[in-house]
Order: sequence, then C-alpha cells, then structure tokens
Amino acid sequence: MLTFPLVIILYDLIFYQFKKAEKWTTKVIPYLPFWILATVYLWLRNLVAQAHGLSGDYSYNFKNLVFNFAGNLVGYLGELIASYHFIPVYDWSRVFLRAHKIIALAVLILVALVISKLLKRVKFREWWVHKEFRLIVFSLGWFVIILLPFLGLGNIAERYLHTAQLGFFLVIALLINWIFERLKKRNIILSLVVTFIIVGSIGGFYLWETEKVKQDWYQAGEITNKILLTLPSNYIEFPYDSSLYFVNLPLRQNRAWIFPVGLKDGLWFIYRDDSLRIYQMSDLEETLDLVEDKPVTHTHVFLYEDGELKEVSRK
Repeated sequence: MLTFPLVIILYDLIFYQFKKAEKWTTKVIPYLPFWILATVYLWLRNLVAQAHGLSGDYSYNFKNLVFNFAGNLVGYLGELIASYHFIPVYDWSRVFLRAHKIIALAVLILVALVISKLLKRVKFREWWVHKEFRLIVFSLGWFVIILLPFLGLGNIAERYLHTAQLGFFLVIALLINWIFERLKKRNIILSLVVTFIIVGSIGGFYLWETEKVKQDWYQAGEITNKILLTLPSNYIEFPYDSSLYFVNLPLRQNRAWIFPVGLKDGLWFIYRDDSLRIYQMSDLEETLDLVEDKPVTHTHVFLYEDGELKEVSRK
C-alpha cells in the first residue's frame, strides 16, 4: 500500500518518460489519489485499528540499517532462487556477521565495488532503446521497492515476498524468452525443446517446494488441533483465576508456525474464561520451581513431549 505509488512513478520514469514541457502540477496530480489512499491507510491502521507496532527483530535499528538492508535483500533473493533451503545459510550468515561487524562491512564494501564495476560495463544508452531491457530494470525495481518497508528489519519473513516476487519471476520470464528468441534463429525445434526443459525444471522445482510447504502447514495444523483438543478432553473447566503453564510447546514444523503466539486466544475460544492465565515456558525444572508455592488446585503444568501434551506432577 505504501510503496505502490513509488512503483507507479518508476513505471512512468522508465516507459512514459516525463516531457520537459509539462508543468510540475501536471506531473504530480495523477499521483495524488495514491498518496491520499496511503495516508488514509496509515490513519486506519495506526489510529483507528491500533495495529501492533514494530518490535524485536521486526523493527528498525538505525545503526544496523545498511547491514540489514543488504543482508535481507540477499536473503529474499536466495529464498526465491533456492527456496527454504537457503534459510539455514541466511540464518548462519546473519548470526556470524552480527558478531563480526568489521567482516560484514568489508563484505559490503567489496560487493558494492563489484556491482559498481559491473554497472559501468552496462551500455545503458545502447540498451535503453530495447523494451525488454527496460522491462528487466522495471522488474528489478518492483522487487526492491515493494520490499522497502521490510529490508531494514532485523529478520526476513516469507510472507513479505508474496507481492515482491512478481518482479523476480518477470525477469526469469524475460530471460527465458530471450533464450528462446536466440535459439529460434538457429533451429525452432531446438528452441522449443530447450525452453520446455527450462520452464519444466523451474516449474517442477517450485511445485515440489510448494507441496512440501503445504505438508508442513498441514502437519502444523494437526499438531495445533491435537494440543488444543487435549485440554477440553480432560478438563471441562478450570477453577477461577487458574494458571496454566505449557512447557516445550513446538514453535514450528519446519517453516510452518505452530505456537509462537496464539495459545491464549485458542484456549479462550475453548473455555471463554478471562481469568485464565496462560504461560509458555521452555524449561521444565525452572517451571516446577516457579510454581512450587502456588495452590495445587489453581496451578497446572503441561509438558509437550513425543507429540503428546500431558500434565506433570509437582511432587
């Protein structure tokens, strides 16, 4: 919502190319509706809906802004190219470079120098007359602009790629078309076979990865369902103002979320009891020490182990 007006401006700059004779008001007025919508959106989101703000890794740290911007851009590109197989590489790199800022800075400078050298070799004036080249520039711009609000955060999330990835796949499509057109001049059969193999390989890879993700989310849903059904199956209700401690609840099934948050809401829909106090813990011994002096009738400790949720005795 906030970056789309920038995409429109980029499109006009590349394909429409403002005429010098136009007044600045003529150039600005067509964009006003989009900026008005963006302003209304911010008003509704922050003041009316009071949506959750930025926090933790999903917030901006201005000292690390440049590092996060570059690292997250590489992370999103790597995820599009290698799917979730790239995430462990990204996570390891992020942890390592956060602890070694000088190495991170050196890598950043080196990459910037390499990119600048490559850009100097690109014959922009020569290639700009070709619509395909301008489409590639626009597609890359789309990818970066749509991701702008997220590139400065301390982490990446797959959901932020949903709109931005269109730019990446447009570039892939243009490159495949370029290969097809070049090979067609030599042999039409060869061009069709090569194009079919490329498209089939890329499509097959992403379909396979999508199926794996679907299975992860299905299994995550089954785990969530099983955990939530265990409680009402054994406890019709809890005494007023009870405290429930859940230890070692799974956060993910691979990349599919289970209980990073949401347990309290899930139990509220089951019991409709505002007095229940829900706690998620990671260490059983620490939890048992914590509840040692609390009333037995109003305190329950549940341990998730071997795919089962069971209550732990405090003796």
